[in-house]
Amino acid sequence: SPFQTTASDAQGDPQPFTIQATGFAQGAQVRLETCDGLSPSNVNWDLNADCSFGTQTSAKLPPTGPADVLTFPAGDPNYGVHVFRGDEPQGQLFACLPQSEWSGSGLQANGAFGPTGLPTWNNCQVRVASKPSDQVFLAFTLPDTSNGTTTTSTTLADTTPPTIDSFTPAEGALVHGTAVAVTGAATDAGSGVKSMAFTIDNGSVIGQVVDMTAPYGFTLNSKLLPDGHHTINVTATDNSDNTTTVQTHNFTVDNTAPTTPRFTKALAPFTTATTAALTFSSTDATSGVASYKVQFERVNFNATVFSAWATAPNGGALNRTSYTMAGLAAGYDYCFRVISTDKAGNVSAPSSLTCTARLIDDKALVHSAGWVQRVAAGYYSNTYSQAGSANRTLTLANFRGDRLAIMALECPTCGSIRVYVGATLIRAISLAATKRTDALIVLPPFGQRAGTIKILTLSTKPVVIDGIGASRT
Repeated sequence: SPFQTTASDAQGDPQPFTIQATGFAQGAQVRLETCDGLSPSNVNWDLNADCSFGTQTSAKLPPTGPADVLTFPAGDPNYGVHVFRGDEPQGQLFACLPQSEWSGSGLQANGAFGPTGLPTWNNCQVRVASKPSDQVFLAFTLPDTSNGTTTTSTTLADTTPPTIDSFTPAEGALVHGTAVAVTGAATDAGSGVKSMAFTIDNGSVIGQVVDMTAPYGFTLNSKLLPDGHHTINVTATDNSDNTTTVQTHNFTVDNTAPTTPRFTKALAPFTTATTAALTFSSTDATSGVASYKVQFERVNFNATVFSAWATAPNGGALNRTSYTMAGLAAGYDYCFRVISTDKAGNVSAPSSLTCTARLIDDKALVHSAGWVQRVAAGYYSNTYSQAGSANRTLTLANFRGDRLAIMALECPTCGSIRVYVGATLIRAISLAATKRTDALIVLPPFGQRAGTIKILTLSTKPVVIDGIGASRT
């Protein structure tokens, strides 16, 4: 039926007004006609008397180009506008042009109003259905003596659903946590978007969420869902209640952290090297391990506490299961741990520790009389200290720890030593051996102690000391 209006100002005085038809899809064939007030369904309605076919106030919206604008004078309370569009002779009832009048206007007999063979084109009433992509808007512009002009709009016909423009989480995304943003954006050139609806796993755990306000979406607590594959169905509805077909998006929930990493090989308790090489592993059943972080703490042999945990240099986002830390300082304990992160962002618990202590060179010790310091290749830091009589001492003050190691020469004619912390004898060591070698002798842990480390020679047989390891791990 026609859309009818009476244009007047706030005082009720008739006003001129403008009607504009916009929003048609490219190629749409539409004609606006003005009629004199009677509906085409009225028995007294007359095609030639009641409509302005072919006159100046009739306009056709072409297949392409700008929208038609019709301007009407003030005074007639019963202007009506009839819109012609569509392909099939079904649906809403509209007034029509006789075939003789539209044949030369650019409209096609086959396809504009109906298929070939449609009877009674001069019947002034034809059932025509709109194309799904056709929308018609009427905008009325009325003068206002105080504020210029005002415009009101209405939708005469909108059968086109909105278009969903974007959606998050992205297709195939990994999500975790209690605050996953589910968002959607849609546009509608007709009556405008009214709402968007989101349904997870067909509503099996979480019911449908309908958002009536842009930006559309909600916050998902993914911990309500089991780990693994899930779907989100999303639709958009416009103000004419046209609803899109369902879009389905897939995503994966992973709220389980990777397994706690483990070191595949422990570090030696003492080392002469300036580097520490680590290897480790972790697994994640859902999304897989994405990266590792290596952390370390360290303490000097005479300090009271370890430093705070810190990320090892270049060890913050490793995509491999090995790491080597350089720059180990003599006299320091180094402890390492590893944390893994999966592809969804879950973080594992820290691994257990692996630790090592770099030896202190003999030249850093305090020598009593009777020692000779020498430089030679093949020894730790290329130096060693040698004594050839009893009761000669090497000392290191302010030790705090529970384990020692002695780097010394073993040989068939070598002598013996005793190792003390303060006044406590830790171990008596014979350096006699069938083969000459510069050996690292690791003493068993003896419990936390503090005091001066002392190495004491026991005879006139030669003793060669290359370094000392002091650890609290």
